[in-house]
Amino acid sequence: MGNVLTTAAGVAVTMALGNPLGAAIAAPILALFGFRDTGIGAGSMAAFLQSAIGNVAAGGIFAALQAAGMAR
Repeated sequence: MGNVLTTAAGVAVTMALGNPLGAAIAAPILALFGFRDTGIGAGSMAAFLQSAIGNVAAGGIFAALQAAGMAR
């Protein structure tokens, strides 16, 4: 699970830096895990992780992925 989050976080950071190729790759990957432009998808891996984390801290990996997913 950690490797998946680390990879997704790396893609999100690439997207956040404005790399066009990173953005093209990040959007479908983030959506696949439930980080969508409308928020966390119900029943997705992201929803499961959010329920396990509880209160999501600003600046964390989950928050970065959520922000990147909504930045499309």
